[in-house]
Amino acid sequence: MEAGCKKEEWEYENGTAIRYHWNSTGKLLETGVCIQNDYDSNFAPENEPTVYITIEYQRVRDVDPKAQTLSIDFTLVMRWIDSRVNARFSLQNRKRGGILIRKKAMEELWIPDFQVWNRTSLKIEKEWANLISSKVLSSKEINHVDGKSNNQYELSMPTMEMKYEIKTKVYCNFSYANYPMDNQTCDVGLGSASFESTFALYDKQGVY
Repeated sequence: MEAGCKKEEWEYENGTAIRYHWNSTGKLLETGVCIQNDYDSNFAPENEPTVYITIEYQRVRDVDPKAQTLSIDFTLVMRWIDSRVNARFSLQNRKRGGILIRKKAMEELWIPDFQVWNRTSLKIEKEWANLISSKVLSSKEINHVDGKSNNQYELSMPTMEMKYEIKTKVYCNFSYANYPMDNQTCDVGLGSASFESTFALYDKQGVY
């Protein structure tokens, strides 16, 4: 039985169950991961779900004081709960932290339409964001953070995770009024391009 995508159907003779076979009840994405036939990737798992993001390995590549731009590289990790996904983890899956999902299979699922605000370029996402990995996590950490740990059903809701390598350039609002003793700050914002989800910055110390 793969992740709840199949169920037993028994054959009966004279009211007695004599044998059973497995009947498919959904679509298998990977071994251990499936979705129901009515899953629609155009709709979020719930009304304005929270997407927990973590920024890793950030690096400033270039600062242009004249153009007031900042070129940055970083790894963006997004995690969210999708109760419409069924997952069954083997012992090996749990040791690895979850089940890897191929890029083609992820196209069957709802994915947060993230955006980096104030980018200098109008290039499409795939030209500045490269998918590193995607998986269903075996950890229940996000369930607790998201308030979905009150019962066994809520704890069974899997956490989806996607990691992107981001290389982009953003506009800044530098002020040179105190030059040459000035300190500059450049805000880099991320969020949902369609506003169908809420982005929250997450690390081990908490959510912001």
